[in-house]
This record gives sequence, C-alpha cells and structure tokens, in this order.
Amino acid sequence: MDGNDFASSAPPSIYAPPVASAPPLEPLEDRSLGAIFDALLRSPARLLGAVRDGGTTPKLIFITVLGLAATGVAMATWSGGAQMGIVPLKLALLASITAFVCLPSLHVLSALSGGAQSIRETVGAMSMGVALTAVLALALAPIAWVLSAATNSLALAGSLYLVVFLIAASFGLGLVRRALATSAGTAVRGLGAWSIMFVVVALQLATTLRPIVGPFDGLVLHERTFFLAHFAECLGS
Repeated sequence: MDGNDFASSAPPSIYAPPVASAPPLEPLEDRSLGAIFDALLRSPARLLGAVRDGGTTPKLIFITVLGLAATGVAMATWSGGAQMGIVPLKLALLASITAFVCLPSLHVLSALSGGAQSIRETVGAMSMGVALTAVLALALAPIAWVLSAATNSLALAGSLYLVVFLIAASFGLGLVRRALATSAGTAVRGLGAWSIMFVVVALQLATTLRPIVGPFDGLVLHERTFFLAHFAECLGS
C-alpha cells in the first residue's frame, strides 16, 4: 500500500500551497463484502474511490466488528468464562468510541491543511484505517494466543496483545494518513501527533473498560486510572 497509489485533486488553500490536479481514482466495480475486504488489503486506492461514491463504509464497519469480535474471542480464551462474550463487545465499543472521539480533530486538521473533502470522506478514511487495524489484529492474534497460552502471567499475556494492537494500529493509521491525503489533495499536517493521540485514547479506554485480558470481575467501571499507571501496576503484580 504505497501512498503513490492514491490520486486526487483539491482547490488551493490559505493554509497550504496549491496542489496540482491528478487523474481520478480507478473505480471498484465489485462492491461485495469479499471484494471490499480484498481491496482493503491489495488496492486501497480503488477502495477509496468506492468510499467516495458512498455505500461502502457500512461494510467496512462490519469487517471491523467481525475482526474485533474474533480477536476478542482469542484474547478471552486466556481466562475463559464470561470473558468469551464480554471481551468481543468491549473491543467493538472501544473501537467505536475511539473513532468517534478522534474523528472531529482529524477532519479539522485536514481542513486546516487545505483539504476540501467532505465529512463523509473523512469518515471513510477513518473506517478504512480502523478496518485494516481490526484485520491485522485478527491475523496476528493467533501468534499472541499461542505465546500467552504458555504463561500464567497476566502482565505477559496483556503485553503480547498490546504489541499486536500497536503493530496493527501502525498500519491502520498509516492507511488513514494516505487515504486522507488523497481525499484532501494535500498532505495533512499534524497527523503524526494525531496518530499518537488516537493510540493514547484507545489505551485509556481499554484501561477504563478493564479487564480485557484477565478474569471477569463484573460489569462495572473501575476507579479512574491513567493507562501508564495501570500498566506499571500490572507489571509489578
């Protein structure tokens, strides 16, 4: 997924230098779920064209929920019990809230950089990135599952899945950056800092919704704890 695969055009902006016009994106003729999944991995530029046309984002959300649900089941096998049903729901809720919280700042950053895309295109770019994150997390989850099954340490098991999330998120956020730059017609400034904040928000929500890895302890929100403090506490236990 090279950024040069994308192409678009946008009017000049007082916040950014004018961007030369570029040829339109190649259309994605097949809009089936399987074709969208394949395009997400093989030709995101064509998928972005389909997102612009509308009707594709709900399918990307479905792919995201399905991938996170399957990943949640794999994570929940470490402790079993009620977590087998609770963790998939928590992951879907975590991804939804994180995307909702971070979407406005993403659109504003794009607008300040001279982007002329609609909010629907920003939502589409976000949906592509989150869907790719979910798919990669699912692809990497079996590795973490095998390794975590060999230990009784909650800290180690949690760390393995944290690494899976960070790897998947790095690819997903990279796709958001490239897709948004294409829709905006210009490189969006500040997306590096925005990506860090996206990860921080997701980790804080995971801490609020804990336990995600570990035994079920009721449907309650625990006391307020910063995610770094919680992680340090888990490592020390």
